[in-house]
Amino acid sequence: MAIDNSEIFIRKYELSIGDITDVREQAIDSSSPPDITSKVLGAIEITSLRMKAVIRASKQNQGGKAPPCTISIYNASIETKQQIRQGFAVLLKAGYETDEGLDTVFAGQIVRVDTKRVGPDLVTVIICSDTAFAQNNLRVVGTLPPNSTSSQVINQLLGKLRGAGIPVASLDLTTKASERLNKTYDDGYNYDGPILTKLAEVAKEVRYRVYTSLGVVHVEPIEHPAQAVAFIVRPENIKGQIQPRVDTTGTSDADKEPKVGISITTFLDGRFTLTTFVEITERVFNHSGTYQPMAITHRLDTEGAEWDTEITL
Repeated sequence: MAIDNSEIFIRKYELSIGDITDVREQAIDSSSPPDITSKVLGAIEITSLRMKAVIRASKQNQGGKAPPCTISIYNASIETKQQIRQGFAVLLKAGYETDEGLDTVFAGQIVRVDTKRVGPDLVTVIICSDTAFAQNNLRVVGTLPPNSTSSQVINQLLGKLRGAGIPVASLDLTTKASERLNKTYDDGYNYDGPILTKLAEVAKEVRYRVYTSLGVVHVEPIEHPAQAVAFIVRPENIKGQIQPRVDTTGTSDADKEPKVGISITTFLDGRFTLTTFVEITERVFNHSGTYQPMAITHRLDTEGAEWDTEITL
């Protein structure tokens, strides 16, 4: 999505909210899991009311427990508010009037709905989570036979998520790090508890992590995933200064140095997710190269100053 600064303030969004039951039925009636990242069946569509949102995603949250997404809708009608309910599916796309198609910046479920008055406005505050269904509803009990491997355990748990209609990324077994997935459990492996917690536990044993991105559960090595699509950040789209970041995750006394990264803020760009790479091709504020996002925050306000994406690399 190339952004022309002359059109940067022509903001556009599409907020879809619908019964999660309709989404789950897609998984039951189809061989593929529901794709709530593109469409929510039977949803109400909100596109013209004032909307504010803060959406955070991070790879540091073990167990796929994502920080909440908060969406605020100003002066919604009674009919609209009646369709915004706890447990409903939420899909938020945002970008600019000139975009051919808006990028998805959040896909998940409503955890709580509050109403408050802000001056003359009545604001509907929607608290969401992209792992709410799995956290609240999916507990698993299972046993794998002796000499089962970590990859077999992880794939079995991912299969249970798929069976519940939760989108899951395939486990990559082609990288060097995937050799760690050959860890064998001589006496077999038993699990009993919340599925994302159990998945995070077995992943941690082989230095993998579990996180969610746009409603999809991912399991990947803690050091880095396989090379993914890289999007370019251009100097004219960077707001303010690039900030340094020191990451000590996964380091130990035997490690030479902690990893050093950066944090940048751009005009809103939904292409950047936890599964893409960020490429700075021109030397900007003494930084250039290809980076892996560790956290992404979108801040939106259709009538305020913020329409930004902050990327921690």
